[in-house]
Formats: sequence, structure tokens, C-alpha cells
Amino acid sequence: MSKATGGGQAASASSESSETAAITQLREMIKQLQKQLAEEQKQLAQMMADKSDDQAKLSAITAKQASIATLNGEILSATSQLLEALTQSGGSSAGGMVNTQA
Repeated sequence: MSKATGGGQAASASSESSETAAITQLREMIKQLQKQLAEEQKQLAQMMADKSDDQAKLSAITAKQASIATLNGEILSATSQLLEALTQSGGSSAGGMVNTQA
């Protein structure tokens, strides 16, 4: 029976390891999305600084705003997934997000 228990511990350790990988992957995804968002916002600012009032500019601005909204949605979704993964893992990573000490 001790072999079965040992196997369970190994499976648990493997599960924790994969959760850590998932958390790391989500954090990296959020970081990349934030970089993309910053670049899109920079491009939008440049477009809006252009003093022309032609229809092409307005269409480009509208498309850029839609792209920014999509990226914001992706960041929110990934952040929600990360929070869920941290909550499920219950590990020290979750404690890094919220300080419960007064």
C-alpha cells in the first residue's frame, strides 16, 4: 500500500509542477499582451496627432480602437484565468498578489 501512496504523492507533485507551468505561461501571455497594447495605444496616439480629417484616417482610428478593445478583453480574460489558477493552486504565488498581513 505504501507504493500506492508514494505514487499518489508523485502524481500530486506532477500536478503542482504543471500548474506552475500554466501560471508561468499565463503571466508571460499577459506580459506580451500588455506590450502589444502599449504599442497599439502608441500608434493610436500618433494617428490622432495627425491633423488631417480624411475618411481614411477616421477608418484607421476606428480599426485601431477596435484592436485595442480586443487586446483589453484578452488581457482581462488571461488575468481572470491566472487568478483562477492561483486560487486553485493555493500556493505561495497566490500570496504574492494579496498581502493578508496588517
